[in-house]
Amino acid sequence: MTTKNCARFLLAILLLFSGTSPVLAQTPDQCASVQPARPGDILTDALSDVPAAHIDIARVETSLSGETLTAVFHLKALPETLRFNRSEFGRGAKEYQWEVAIDVDNDRGTGPGGFDVLLTAYHIAFLSHEEAGADVTAPLQEMLEASVWETNPNGSTGTLAAADLAVSPEDNTITLTGNIPGITPASRLTFSAYDVEFAAEADQIECHPSYIRSRGPWGCNAAAALALPGQTVTAETGNVIDPYMDITALSASLFGERLTAVFHLRDLPETLTFNRAGTPQNVMEYAWVVVVDVDGDRETGAAGFEYQLLASHSVPPSAQGSNVSAPVESKAEARVWNLHPGSAAPPGRAVLEASAEEDTITLTGNIPGITQESRLTFQTYDYTGGSDEIGCQDPSASQASADGPAAGAFQELAGHIDVRDIAVALDGETLTVTFHLRDLPETLIFDRSGVPANALEYSWEVSIDVDNDRATGPGGYDYMLSAGYFVHPLVKGSNTAARMTDPGFVTARILGLDAQGNRRPAAAAIIVSAADNTITLTGKIPGITAESPLRFRAYDHLSGSYQTPR
Repeated sequence: MTTKNCARFLLAILLLFSGTSPVLAQTPDQCASVQPARPGDILTDALSDVPAAHIDIARVETSLSGETLTAVFHLKALPETLRFNRSEFGRGAKEYQWEVAIDVDNDRGTGPGGFDVLLTAYHIAFLSHEEAGADVTAPLQEMLEASVWETNPNGSTGTLAAADLAVSPEDNTITLTGNIPGITPASRLTFSAYDVEFAAEADQIECHPSYIRSRGPWGCNAAAALALPGQTVTAETGNVIDPYMDITALSASLFGERLTAVFHLRDLPETLTFNRAGTPQNVMEYAWVVVVDVDGDRETGAAGFEYQLLASHSVPPSAQGSNVSAPVESKAEARVWNLHPGSAAPPGRAVLEASAEEDTITLTGNIPGITQESRLTFQTYDYTGGSDEIGCQDPSASQASADGPAAGAFQELAGHIDVRDIAVALDGETLTVTFHLRDLPETLIFDRSGVPANALEYSWEVSIDVDNDRATGPGGYDYMLSAGYFVHPLVKGSNTAARMTDPGFVTARILGLDAQGNRRPAAAAIIVSAADNTITLTGKIPGITAESPLRFRAYDHLSGSYQTPR
């Protein structure tokens, strides 16, 4: 049986406000009498229901010895070799996968889709067997890896242990064996096989939906979304293969009804590959999403959510398979969608900013009715399989410990970067900006443990587009007036308490263009008042006028950032 590996999380939201719903499983009449698959069962599947013989499941045999599960995939045909690290799909693509999903406790209420553990044979392009080059034709036994994975509430996974793998082209079989903690003869199993070249079609045993389908489009109960405006959430990293989809932290701020959400990612490259071969036309290829429950009422909107702030890219028919390398902001489009059922409102305008230097994607848009009490859920999505989500956790279940915030726990923006108001004054070409902060202490801790050498530890910044021309200057900005501190390698980890303006600590400067067009620093002034909770920056900005757009940011390497849009 074929399953569709489409924009899974968007099906639940985008289709809701269009008044339609996808058919995601067999009808009750077709599958009601089918008993769950258990360890020890042998299951068969129809042949030729997927386009590639090596992912076309004919039969699966399972056996259990103690807590050791063995699953034998009998495939329509299994060649001696396959092509790996296919250049058309790019680094980090999950190229092949044969997977057993295990509902250890036979409780569909625990784990995404009820599944607690995965036993998988797989290959990740250029990451599995890193010594292999591009477009390598090699035996499967040499290139595949096998692992036991633990599922997380958001549908992502983390490695539990290695597993054993045996590949037999003569018998057309792939055999997986792994230790599954807690498994019993009553545990429930499902099976799937996948090739990224046919990414829209993966095979599964009929009437036994695979893990991806069973976990649902969000992988969690939307009722557990986070209430986040004005706060920062940290997340466990390394549970997503694609670093540009792996959320390390999220920060959000609210000015009136204008929401700014910053996705902090493990690594955002200067460019991504768009319109990849194997991604169908008109299909969502990448997305970074914030879904908003404005009123906290789960009976309103779509599944309780009223708006969606979304940056995404869908493959146009004319560009399908072009494998274009481009910056995110040049291809992805940002919009605010109204999710109220039956709404005919066109999408609202939003702003997308991507920073490979800071590994961030920032979305800003106007969300009618949003307040500090509104609930937010976040997700990243890559059609080839990488996704991450923050919002499944119950905030009351995670508390900060003495060692720091737990993964997914609330962490309010630190007072020294929590901007409450900004005052701007212009006298000729002299700009004065005052950051009014929630709480500015007399001293800060500098060179903190966990901040790398030469990293920017703190900053308060004003970016200035002097000529109101986005084509000039980095990101359209010609100057930056800032105060900041970089960690020196000799004092890294010293955790020194000091006043911001003590010698050797925070300094103010202007970075801009000289008469020859070269970027150069210039002096600026800083005044810090812990009594007033303010930081005031003053500097001369050549060519600035009252019409020059400004952007503001306050940043702490360990605590996130506050940022306004253009």
